[in-house]
Amino acid sequence: MSVSGANNNVVVGKGNTIGSMNTGAGAIQGDHNVLTDSSINIGQSFNEKHERISALADLLGRLKAAEEKNDESAKAEYALIKVKSELTDEAEPNTSAIKKWMETAKNSLGTAALGYEIVEAGKKVWELFGL
Repeated sequence: MSVSGANNNVVVGKGNTIGSMNTGAGAIQGDHNVLTDSSINIGQSFNEKHERISALADLLGRLKAAEEKNDESAKAEYALIKVKSELTDEAEPNTSAIKKWMETAKNSLGTAALGYEIVEAGKKVWELFGL
């Protein structure tokens, strides 16, 4: 089997073309590929991950107890629940998804009018995750 020319056709046997595929620099080949995003720090050791999960639990607790709830704080809470679930339930957490959810939560909390304790708990979480 060979890959020929600029059109990236797959050629098998006597030159019969059976289809085309993306073999460019951005192509992912193989089974069970997982995209990872190294720009977010989910922690390498058990203690580092536990520290992040604890900080998330603290922030979530403060959001749930807050008197000043709105759509933005609810959106942030939902995104943070997904992050915590991904970290606690998955053997190999999807860092790209975690980053997306963390950015959603950060942006939502940034526009929500919340108390000092929630803002400080959020800052701690963003710092731990490198955002």
